[in-house]
This record gives sequence, structure tokens and C-alpha cells, in this order.
Amino acid sequence: MNAPRFGFLLKSHDGIIENNQFKNHSDQSLCMINTYQEFGPRVYNILVKDNTFEGAGGWPVKTAQTAQHSLVRPHGRNIFSVVTAAFTLPSGQWDILESSSIELRNLYFTGNKFLNWRQLPALTIMNARNVVIKDNHFIRHKDFIGTDTLWLGKSAIRIIDCDNVIIGHQYFQMGEEETGNQIEIIDSNIP
Repeated sequence: MNAPRFGFLLKSHDGIIENNQFKNHSDQSLCMINTYQEFGPRVYNILVKDNTFEGAGGWPVKTAQTAQHSLVRPHGRNIFSVVTAAFTLPSGQWDILESSSIELRNLYFTGNKFLNWRQLPALTIMNARNVVIKDNHFIRHKDFIGTDTLWLGKSAIRIIDCDNVIIGHQYFQMGEEETGNQIEIIDSNIP
């Protein structure tokens, strides 16, 4: 899939997303979330396997900071990533609120490649129980990383308000500017 903004909005259950290529989305390439003004449906029993997510997560910008970038933690709005799974609550006509309620379950991410994503974490999982993340590749080429991209220095993986998350081996190949912990855990149970 090669589209200007979004790739795939999933609001279903019991499925496999396998062997796809998502390229150059400025927002989420794969979004597993109830959308604005919805309390459901919830995503569960999903395997995301052997997909490639390339060049997504916000277009590179030099001097302007978009609203999406300014809403990222610590201001809230953790739903922005290349691949996102979350449960939100509607607020007003078009806004949403994050929730700590665990509503998603049985999500598996294995063998995926995240290449040269922009600005935000590659994978964000919120509000989920029974999550397995293993054998994924997170690669940002040195030539791709520049001081003019507003890369926020966030971790490649972000887990928020989750229970029973197993994070297996991951492969990280990052630029020199991005050394350090590539997994951010917030208010979650990692056995």
C-alpha cells in the first residue's frame, strides 16, 4: 500500500495481517483503534506478521512543527505511531481522550520490518492484555536521519497501560544519534 496519509484502519477481530508492504504514509500505516465518536468495536485476536512498514509516521519537516508532533507525550496523544493499537474515548465532536482501561486483547507482532519511520515511535500499544512483540526489525538508515526531521528521539517501541506484555528479541539498527533504550514502558505489566 502506498498512500499519502493512512494505510489500514482495523476495527475487527480474529485475523492475520501478513506479508504486506506499507509505504510512505504520513500518519499510521496500521491503526487498530476505535475511531472518533465510538466506544467500540475493540480489536482482539490479531496476528501482525512479516509486514514491512517503510517511511511512515509524519512527513519530514525542517522548521515547522505540526499539531501531531506537538500533541505527543508528555501532552498526551500517544496514538500517533506507524503501527498503533489503542482504545480511546470520544470528547466533543472530533477530539479523543486517552484511557487507561484495558480493552484490547491477544495481539501478536512478529517478524515485521520498520524502516526509516519519521518523528514518532514505530510501534505503540495501549490498553491491551496478552501482547507478544518479538523478532521485529527496527532500522533507520544513517543517511535518513537528519537534524532537520523533528525526530523526537523517542523509543522505537512504546507500551502504555497494558497487562501481560511479552517483549522478545528485537533487532535495532539505529543511527548514532539514537542510542539508548528503544523500548518505553509506561504503567504496564511486563512479566
